[in-house]
Amino acid sequence: MIIHNEKNRFSVRTEIQRAFMTLLSEKNYMDITVTDIVKKANVARTSFYRNFNSIGELVDFMIDERHTFFEEEVLPVLTSNDERNWREFLFHFFYQISRDCKKMPPQNICSMQNMSIFFIKSSEKINSLKKENCTDNIKDKYCATGKMALISEIAKKWADTGMIETPEEMVDYIMSFIMKF
Repeated sequence: MIIHNEKNRFSVRTEIQRAFMTLLSEKNYMDITVTDIVKKANVARTSFYRNFNSIGELVDFMIDERHTFFEEEVLPVLTSNDERNWREFLFHFFYQISRDCKKMPPQNICSMQNMSIFFIKSSEKINSLKKENCTDNIKDKYCATGKMALISEIAKKWADTGMIETPEEMVDYIMSFIMKF
């Protein structure tokens, strides 16, 4: 019986996350309400609050679920100067954005505008992971955060202006900055 409840809880969480991601493509993050999420997920309001205390906690949960990804994939790239790893990471990143945005009608580019929420939370996660190894060196303190901000803002601008450039062109452009850090 407990396993069944956990399975249902997992399913409800998944539906809430899907609904939230769909809403991010339709409206501004600040305009999304718990009511919007539960309607889109087709779950009871109490189900939302059984799983999350707030929308902010939902975002934190979604970022935390990707902890291994950040720790094993993103952080090593952000703290390295390996050009090949950077190019692979950035290409995957811009290709994913391109693919996701092509699925959306042009009027629904809100999701890219809302991506800054995930970048901010991701930066916080990366900074907390880096704290253990951080020194007082200014580069160690701010380099990964600066790179995340650079990528975030350029990706947002790219999406906002219609993604005219290819992912490869975006990688080349960003690499001209990244390799200087």
